[in-house]
Amino acid sequence: MIEDIKKIEREAEAAIGAANAVAALKDARAKYLGRADGALTVILRKLGTLSVEERRRVGPLAQQLKLKLERLCEAQETTLLDTGGSAIDATLPPLAPETGHLHPLTQVRWQLEDLFTRMGFIIADGPEVESEWYNFDALNMPSWHPARDMQDTFYVETQKHALSEVEGSKIILRQAQDDKKISSPRLVLRTHTSPVQIRAMERYGVPLRCIIPGVCFRNEATDARHENSFWQIEGLVIDRDISMAHLNATARTFLKEIFGEKIEARVRPGYFPFTEPSVEYDISCQLCAGKGYRTLRHSEPAEESPTNVGSHSREILRLRPSASAQDDNKKCPVCKGTGWLEFMGAGLVHPNVLKAGGVDPKKYSGFAFGMGPHRLVMMRSGVNDVRLFRSGDIRFLRQF
Repeated sequence: MIEDIKKIEREAEAAIGAANAVAALKDARAKYLGRADGALTVILRKLGTLSVEERRRVGPLAQQLKLKLERLCEAQETTLLDTGGSAIDATLPPLAPETGHLHPLTQVRWQLEDLFTRMGFIIADGPEVESEWYNFDALNMPSWHPARDMQDTFYVETQKHALSEVEGSKIILRQAQDDKKISSPRLVLRTHTSPVQIRAMERYGVPLRCIIPGVCFRNEATDARHENSFWQIEGLVIDRDISMAHLNATARTFLKEIFGEKIEARVRPGYFPFTEPSVEYDISCQLCAGKGYRTLRHSEPAEESPTNVGSHSREILRLRPSASAQDDNKKCPVCKGTGWLEFMGAGLVHPNVLKAGGVDPKKYSGFAFGMGPHRLVMMRSGVNDVRLFRSGDIRFLRQF
């Protein structure tokens, strides 16, 4: 039995010393000092079966070894905890790195860009800090137009002589000095992507077919459907004999591409200073299935607030109609109970806009349209608060 004790001593010291993690050390301790079937524990239990002479020789050796191994385990555990258990355990499965992905608005933007480029459109771009002339005057919005009021537009404070340094655009500087074209050199954060229509006509001429994705800024209160900075995608087509039929065909094509055949759309008269005639396209609200009332899943709490955008995931914010509408007395927060969601403004390009871009309206005509990609994501994915996209909530973004 003395030989067995010496063998256990050699093996236990080696196992404890080789333990490179707390879990491995616990396994070694259990193997040799475990109360149930530890190797040394088994020997200590057998002492009662030995003769008095043998117990005198074996007992002290076994007890000394037990104390020695316990001290070794404590020392090794202290070492592992001090070093944070940094030794690599090759037996553990590897941790896969989390895969990143694009923001949902970027995904939709790229999808729309791919769709329209396949339809023969080019992608145009322009500055986000614009002159009043490009943002308003050139788009048939004179100085008295209400959209130019401080309550609706962010104006950039700058001195006239520093205009070129702030904006860095020779075109804007030239027009700021041209009293015939612009009355004041004030700059604004563009309220829409429409100024790029003028820049595209100046740069590419006609015929022209382009889309204009970009960020816009408006001084307005935020709610479930509105933000003060948002993405917009605009389209412009100019050629000979362009009519409303071309606009409707283009709209039907990309609506079916994005939503499929199930989407319902309607066209109603509208007003935009830069188009004549003007129309607005509405699509059936996918959040309430066009019913206009908000319904909750049976598993969702009845008092969940969709405006608490920092603490809800898309799963909570998605709405679904139920079989019975008897208890559905809350209006859909997105369509406001109408069952329809304003999706896109459009119309034939106003002759004054064509003139501002250097195009003869007697020879050419065109159509323009503008939409928000966040509306597409909201409809397709069941998001009922536009503020979620800028909330930075990783729980929300991981679902796309």
